[in-house]
Amino acid sequence: MVQRRTSRRRRGPRSRARRAAEHLARLAEQVEDYLAGKLRGFDVPLDWAAAGVHDEFSREVYREIQHIPYGETSSYGQVSIDAGRPRNARRVGRLCTLVPVPFVIPVHRVIRADGGMGNCPEYRLRLLEHERRNIAAERAGKPGPLPFR
Repeated sequence: MVQRRTSRRRRGPRSRARRAAEHLARLAEQVEDYLAGKLRGFDVPLDWAAAGVHDEFSREVYREIQHIPYGETSSYGQVSIDAGRPRNARRVGRLCTLVPVPFVIPVHRVIRADGGMGNCPEYRLRLLEHERRNIAAERAGKPGPLPFR
């Protein structure tokens, strides 16, 4: 007679829900740290399918946006070039409005070719100013990170 192992890896809706709750708690903690000026990048794993991102170009665009350095910007056109489709700047702009997790994928760092902000310009500008203030404070040797205001 073969005995079954009593300790088996849990699968199914409960374990997925538990993992999702853990990721959300970690994301919330990281967003707080980002807004407090203590964090410059997020390391929460992304489940593209669960986030509704099903095509490879969208995933590549979001990955490229994640590589834009803290406090810096890139144009929609440059992101489309970096993602391998140089003539898709408008699609990049559209994807920025549909982003599933805005802090993890920092679309506020993506701007128009003329330097203007796209969707929600006040929000984007405030986040960029927050990042740039922290960079300037660090370069000036000021103690501690500066919180979002």
